[in-house]
Amino acid sequence: MLFGRILIAINVFLFIALAAATLIIPETLFAALQVDLLSTSAFIEMQVILAGSFLGFTVVAGSGLFSDEKVLASLRRLALINGAWLVIRLISLIMTSPDAPWTYYYLIYEAVMVCLLLLAFFLNKHAASRKIFGNIDPTI
Repeated sequence: MLFGRILIAINVFLFIALAAATLIIPETLFAALQVDLLSTSAFIEMQVILAGSFLGFTVVAGSGLFSDEKVLASLRRLALINGAWLVIRLISLIMTSPDAPWTYYYLIYEAVMVCLLLLAFFLNKHAASRKIFGNIDPTI
């Protein structure tokens, strides 16, 4: 459970940090991503989409930090979120080549995180199934 909770905590911290950066220092964040917003409305929409999504991900995944029963669900949800990002990034890389190396850094992070989340999910799932069947008398 500890390994899974550490991964959940890393993702929750990252989501909160990204949501806060989108709200507090959006110009710096968008400049780092080389996103040029041409209107104030576009700026607001990017803040809503990014900060809102990351806060939503925090709520969806964060429940596993506080409840043993929700760890597996949180790990599964985080694997789906990171896996979706990974798939979309791979499709985008097939369609075009990036002009900045950080695209590959994100790709590596997403691939490693998906593998770690799946590992934690299956380790916790195996441990949970042992608890369920641990009370059964083997002589029956």
